[in-house]
Amino acid sequence: MKWIGQNIYDQISKFRNTVDFSEDVTFYQPVNNADPKISIGASDDERLLIKVNYQGTASQTAQQIIFKTLTESGTAHDGLMKFMVDEVEILRMQDNGIKLAAGMGIGINGVDILTDNGSGAATLSNIDALDATTIATIEADIDSLTGPIEIDNPESSGSAALLIDNNIFDQTALNIEASNTTADVISITADAVTTGNVIDISCDALTTGSALKIEDNSSASGFLGGIRNVVDIYQKNTAAVNSTALRVKSDGGQVGVLIDKNMSGNGSGNMQGLHIDLDRTVPEIGTSIHNDWGILLDVTSASLGTSTLKGMDINVVGATSGTSAAYGLDVNVSGADDNYGVRVETVGNFGFQHINTATSSATGGGKIQLVCNDGAAMADDHRLGVVEFAGAEDTSNNRQTGARIQAMCDAAWSASENGTRLEFYTMDGNASSELSLTLDSDLLATFAGAVTVTGALTGTLATASQPNITTVGTIGNGVWQGTTIKTAYIGDDQVTEDKLADTLLAEIDANTAKVTNVATNLTATTHASQITINSSDGTNVVVAEASGSIAGVMSVTHHDKLDAIEASATADQSKSDIDGLAITTVGTIDTGVWNGTAIASAYLDADTAHLSSTQTFSGKKAFSAGLTFGGNKDVTPGDGAVIHVDTHDITDVNTSASGTAAKYTHVSIEAPRLMAANESVTTTNAASLYIQGAPVAYTNQTITNPYALWVDDGLVKFDGALTVGGTITGDVTGDLTGDASGSSGSCTGQAATVATIAGLAPNTATTQATQAAITTLAGVTSLGVASATTNIAAGDVTMYNPVNDGNPTISLGSSATERFEIEARYESGAQGLDLVKFTSYTAGSSTDDGRFAFYADETFIFNILDAGVRIKASGNLEIGSGNAILSDSSGTTTLSNIDAIDATTEATIESAIDTLANLTSVGTIGTGVWNGDVIASAYLDADTAHLSGSQTFTGTKTLNSFKGTAGATVTNINDTDAFSDASATTLATSESIKAYADTKRPNLYWFGVCDEATAAANANLGAFPSTDVSIVSFANTTLTNDTDVFTLETDEVTITRAGVYKFTYNVLLEISTGNNRTEGAIGILRDRASTITLVEGSRSSTYNRFGRADSDDVSRMAGSVSMFIDVAVDDIFYIGFFKEAHQTSNTRLQTVPSGTTWTIEAVT
Repeated sequence: MKWIGQNIYDQISKFRNTVDFSEDVTFYQPVNNADPKISIGASDDERLLIKVNYQGTASQTAQQIIFKTLTESGTAHDGLMKFMVDEVEILRMQDNGIKLAAGMGIGINGVDILTDNGSGAATLSNIDALDATTIATIEADIDSLTGPIEIDNPESSGSAALLIDNNIFDQTALNIEASNTTADVISITADAVTTGNVIDISCDALTTGSALKIEDNSSASGFLGGIRNVVDIYQKNTAAVNSTALRVKSDGGQVGVLIDKNMSGNGSGNMQGLHIDLDRTVPEIGTSIHNDWGILLDVTSASLGTSTLKGMDINVVGATSGTSAAYGLDVNVSGADDNYGVRVETVGNFGFQHINTATSSATGGGKIQLVCNDGAAMADDHRLGVVEFAGAEDTSNNRQTGARIQAMCDAAWSASENGTRLEFYTMDGNASSELSLTLDSDLLATFAGAVTVTGALTGTLATASQPNITTVGTIGNGVWQGTTIKTAYIGDDQVTEDKLADTLLAEIDANTAKVTNVATNLTATTHASQITINSSDGTNVVVAEASGSIAGVMSVTHHDKLDAIEASATADQSKSDIDGLAITTVGTIDTGVWNGTAIASAYLDADTAHLSSTQTFSGKKAFSAGLTFGGNKDVTPGDGAVIHVDTHDITDVNTSASGTAAKYTHVSIEAPRLMAANESVTTTNAASLYIQGAPVAYTNQTITNPYALWVDDGLVKFDGALTVGGTITGDVTGDLTGDASGSSGSCTGQAATVATIAGLAPNTATTQATQAAITTLAGVTSLGVASATTNIAAGDVTMYNPVNDGNPTISLGSSATERFEIEARYESGAQGLDLVKFTSYTAGSSTDDGRFAFYADETFIFNILDAGVRIKASGNLEIGSGNAILSDSSGTTTLSNIDAIDATTEATIESAIDTLANLTSVGTIGTGVWNGDVIASAYLDADTAHLSGSQTFTGTKTLNSFKGTAGATVTNINDTDAFSDASATTLATSESIKAYADTKRPNLYWFGVCDEATAAANANLGAFPSTDVSIVSFANTTLTNDTDVFTLETDEVTITRAGVYKFTYNVLLEISTGNNRTEGAIGILRDRASTITLVEGSRSSTYNRFGRADSDDVSRMAGSVSMFIDVAVDDIFYIGFFKEAHQTSNTRLQTVPSGTTWTIEAVT
């Protein structure tokens, strides 16, 4: 092998050990008919061959890529190819074809076609079409089907046993026509279901339809006179104590459960809207505590607006057409130790409230009646009723009655005697009930204790002495003859002089006679630091010396200090006056700002830095601005002329004993952050340290070696990339990218010779030697020459590229456009193996150019072509061990071992079966519906009645109708007839005519719902038909049973059929903007021949009180009209609304979608 710089040129190159490639490997043979090959194995007879076949003999077009194994062994399947993904076997290519590993499958574009469960059960899926040959095969197999159809869905299928996919919106997906009388029509046994649902219905698009509709029109009242249930739910296991027989959960709508029970008034039976029969029997043993509720209401409601919450709202409306009594709530309770008719427990102000909405009168108003009625007359001292007031006396819910009011009979009752007294009881401290007040039938009130009156008391007291009276009103006149009134009870300014004691009056007179102002002579005595002011009465005052915090007199000392001030100084001296003073000495100035001339450097202390002279800085100094060294200098050569870093003794005082410090730098330059005041600024070159160039020889100078950067000793470390624009001189250690040239001893790019390589013999341009010691060729970019064979006599060949998104490839061919490529694709941004990609590239335009061919033991197995995969004739496709799925024998292909098919494939086969023209026989079909051509009479059995020929009927026959020839008589019509046509020859009994008339049938209708809120465009007042009128928006997907009659476009309904129609609308309006009283108007508008008019009688109004756009506190009101309209052909209708009146002009109205609907029904 000859080493020439970065290339190796040779006829034969041998590597005797593992060879690693860290980049892509490309093998190109740009020679016509070269057909480059890669062989891996022991010899030419025992190897794997990968070959790119060129097209023809004078071309380099990659026509096909051949994968072939060659072996001299005669054992079956020797030389097979095994394909593994992530070390897991996927398939093999062997002598008899392709064999998939157990659990593997085949898919097309991510869709499973053939799957295996790992145990030999194969599933054919997603077959969308069958060819004629396959259909004929299925047709032949169907001929042998017998017995009823059974769907057996294995546990491993992972899908539903039966799927009905109905895409026709107006047809029934599953229709069962049953003639059963005693047997169930649908019977479901699902005793293994635990957490699943036996029937699960999802219907998220419902509007007026129902998830489940059960209609019973049977007139039978019950078996043998018993009760008949339309829906019967029986939860019968008594051990399931926490189960619920019927649970209804509603997260939307206004009604959770609606029972609409109707019965004709002619019936004699009692009608019940809801009947609950709850029974608990006495157990044989056990005394467990339990609670039973006939109806348990648990209502929780929250709102940000004004709302009313009711646990139960009972609305009972009786009729006066007969004699009736209406009860809102009728409660009958008995049989317990304590029987409570109604028990109300609330947290709030009201426990019970009765509102009587009848017209008020002297006898009207709210009424509570307590009745005692055991069937006998009330006896004397029997209680008519009682109202008790009780509460808890501790935290253990022990309750005690605090007071009660009861009505008692004053005598035995009769038709002429109903004497009654009312007794009021209160509770004293020892929980004893005490009679406090009695109101008897003689209009007397008897108080058991004292009486306290806080208001006016009229009338005359029975006795003059009333010791318990503690408070009275204003006593206007009279004479007080009681005990002495204490001073505390005498008002201010209410005592006159004649009521005062004589001694108190004398003291007052003496104080009045005192002199208030007395004249005195004041003298002053001075001292060095104070003044004493002397008073004639001896009360002297000392004024002390003034201090920094207290005012006082000026001392002698302070006076002498002021005398020292120049006599010419005045209080109004200016700055210039003061500047003129010859002040040469001042004291210590603690605070202030110096605004004089600059202080000379000589008057600054020794610790101040000077611009001139030599000084030493100690401590760390930080400079916020740039540091510039300028000026010419006279220096001694050999040292740092501008910056000199002297030798230091650096002591590490932080790293612990035997520890390792991560880094030490003597001079450190941190990475600056480069920003710009303006946007999108680009800096071409930036550096943390910039040296413009080496020293330049100038006046009287010659520089032998000018260096811009000189490292005199020690290693130089570059952690980042090194870009060198000039020449590197000397030895280079480490990886080098690019060409490096220099003189002797250097690393060369395209050098003529390599002086020495450690452990290798010298090389020249004309000699070569085996270099057994070469382990790495980092710079090799080319290996071998075109048209030559390169043999790698080695063990494994490994090509690793440990670079994120490296995706190493091997290419084999004549060029980049005519080649076969193997690519190891990495996961994005990483080095994990995502997939191995086999790709052929060709510029050839012939069909199947660049195809793959796979050979096992030199025998063709299959191709990968433009259209897909082609298996050899008489080849197989297997899954697992011996489970042939596709097998071929001289062109006859057999599909085998298919254990399941998916819904798509089943539908495809079913569609193919529908058109089996060559099907001549089938087995016994147990169930199903015949939808084919009419079965000829000749193929019906002998017991079938025919229209032609003479036959004898035996047994009883029931004819719903009988049609004879002309002149024939219709007889023996016993049952009702459907009566659904208008035939002039069809006869029916009166019973059948009535049945037809009573049958409900759908009429022409259209129903729309508001799809979004329609807001008025402005706050103006409007008027019909078109002044500031807004059109109500309705959804484009509406309900109708005839789209030819009703069409909706831009919220307008066009009716193409003339007739009388019933129009019903309900439009809910709210205030969207503003907040005050607003009236709205709603109506149906007709557009006939572009003339818009309001349909007479269709107008309705709303009154919206308050509304705020920033909250949910809105006042909503609906306008509703139901009326008949005579419609012409192609009449157009729409619903509009406008603001009719307002209290403030800024309010606007809008529709509320959830409450806005429109229905049109044909009447004629």
